[in-house]
Amino acid sequence: MSSSGVPGLPGPSVSPLDRAIDYYDDRVGLRESLEDDAARRRWDLGAVAVIHGLIGNGGLVGAIENCVETDVEYVTDGIVALRSLGLDQVADLVDRAFVEYRRMRPNSCSDDLSPADDALWEELDEAYWAVSDDVEHAISARASALPD
Repeated sequence: MSSSGVPGLPGPSVSPLDRAIDYYDDRVGLRESLEDDAARRRWDLGAVAVIHGLIGNGGLVGAIENCVETDVEYVTDGIVALRSLGLDQVADLVDRAFVEYRRMRPNSCSDDLSPADDALWEELDEAYWAVSDDVEHAISARASALPD
């Protein structure tokens, strides 16, 4: 039987980006333990794709909020991986949003925001959307450089 489950039909094609995301998901928080550059490049691509996808679903600060409540390593890994892809300004923005979120809501996501913090939340989200094309281009370039 083929991988599609239907005899004679090929299985679904898995892109280098999908494989990088799976690779990263199996190794969240473990970049420093990877022994070769190819593994780190694959991990970096996966980590950036994951954080970018989370931001696409909830905005920059909303994604950070979700990660703080569930798996903060997606944020910290994303920052490291953004730097590895040469996106230092984007990494600085995500890092700043992470620091600001922890200041805004030191106890939990139910902490009330001041009007100034609410405005800052929006400002940080808008700043990310202004550079999101750079992230998408870096993801595309790195994915095309990985072997099939």
